[in-house]
Amino acid sequence: ESNQSLMSVRIATAEKIDACPGSTIALDFGGFADGAISFEGGAVTLAARQSIVREVSVESSEDAVWTALTDPAELERWFALEAHVHPGVAGSIRLSWGHPVTTASRIVVWDPPRQLRMIEVAPFGASLEPDPQEQAEPRILDFLLTPAGHRTSLRVEHSGFTGTSAGDHDIRQAVRSGWDFELRSLAHYLKRHAGSQRRVARVQRYVSMGTREAWSRVWSMLGGGQPRGMKEGAPYRFRASNGEELAGIVEIYDPPTQFAGSVAGLNDALFRVKVGATARGEAEVTIWLAAYSVPAGDVESFERRWTALADGALAMKAEYAVNG
Repeated sequence: ESNQSLMSVRIATAEKIDACPGSTIALDFGGFADGAISFEGGAVTLAARQSIVREVSVESSEDAVWTALTDPAELERWFALEAHVHPGVAGSIRLSWGHPVTTASRIVVWDPPRQLRMIEVAPFGASLEPDPQEQAEPRILDFLLTPAGHRTSLRVEHSGFTGTSAGDHDIRQAVRSGWDFELRSLAHYLKRHAGSQRRVARVQRYVSMGTREAWSRVWSMLGGGQPRGMKEGAPYRFRASNGEELAGIVEIYDPPTQFAGSVAGLNDALFRVKVGATARGEAEVTIWLAAYSVPAGDVESFERRWTALADGALAMKAEYAVNG
């Protein structure tokens, strides 16, 4: 409701809010999101900032989890391919999975081994977003560690996401699925491979097709068929289109976005297939293998074989490719 001197707005069943033109009111939507209402020139604008929250229970001590989050060598064993850390308040953490997926953050809370909070200077995947310059508010990453017997509960809150376009939705979906996988990667590393160097095989393709079509092709490539009983914690077995077999325990089954599971035949490596959308309207297909105590030649051979598999499954529609 509006007139020349006063504007009002109702949100759901909340009490009526009155404000003068030119003012802004901060909002809190019960922890799911926050935001602001702006009143200007007879128009009412609501801008919500959404948070992505994920939690994982890690079979390790708080100190070990803290080190995995803050030591560059440890970060490169479960998270980014390259990490640089300047510890302490006003320090920084820079991470890279290879161009264009990089991030840089400024540390604002450093409280070992309980809390790490950072403000993103360059957000995750910023160069893939529709217009990074439109990100008016900084994004914040908050890691909270809580002891739970012989385990540690890790809560991650990634906040400050705005926008309602399809591209904004795709970015949030990519970040959600990314944290789902990365936190499982952390738990898997500390439980099965703590202190071991990681070798990564990676195939990445950007293709001119919808994400559902890309997922269907990749799932057929895996020999997934009709996934009866496919769920987290259950055993799985794939026989890929080249005859290669993968078997282990399902970590994530979230079609048509991603699958992740351990690979028993490669010393409990962690295998992931992910399909997402880019700002350019392509489907991004990623195949990832994180292997520990596996010879480099075996990992390199895996990457070559699965590159050929992916190119065949996607019918060579790749716009461009990333390997290694």
